[in-house]
Amino acid sequence: MAPITEAQTVGLIERGATLAPLDRAVRLVAVLAGITPVEASNWPLDERDRALIEGRRAMFGPALPFVAHCRVCGEAMEGALDCDALLTLTGDPDAQVRAPSSRDLAEAARNDNPALLAAFCTSDLALAPEELEARLERACPLLDVRLELECEACGGTITERFDIACYFWQELERRAGQVLDEVHALARAYGWTEGEVLALSPARRRAYLDRIAA
Repeated sequence: MAPITEAQTVGLIERGATLAPLDRAVRLVAVLAGITPVEASNWPLDERDRALIEGRRAMFGPALPFVAHCRVCGEAMEGALDCDALLTLTGDPDAQVRAPSSRDLAEAARNDNPALLAAFCTSDLALAPEELEARLERACPLLDVRLELECEACGGTITERFDIACYFWQELERRAGQVLDEVHALARAYGWTEGEVLALSPARRRAYLDRIAA
């Protein structure tokens, strides 16, 4: 996956401001893969998340740092996941289930029908929900990545699901904010347009910003 450009980042965050998280993930994959949102919505969720991990790695590197707070004492706990390690996870082909797509999730939610979602994942409609969930975890391990942390202050433990789509989107929101701040500063100082500012390399832009601050 190629890195998303700064102009694409700003546009993506602007257009996604009012979208639901599922729709944001679809738009993000569409930009990364160079396809339409309709095409991206049909990707199985495990393929979607793998593409998001690859795209995030291309932009920000392999480390996925995070901060969580202990639910017992409130102490902050820092940790990190690794994109490369996540990308080595492979599913069990004998699980006999398939990951739903973003379109499948949206349709099941729109109809408020969990059975419909199950039908998208398997032809064996007699499977109990617990068995279907267990098989999906075996077949598509990227769908259920968990963070397990122990608090050094009180010994409490937390387990949280890691959502690459939300994580990546938040990073892009911060990047878009930084880009807009730089455009604002340089446009105000030199009268340049947004396109002219974004055409500068980050190093050249930083050099001009340093001179404004001097």
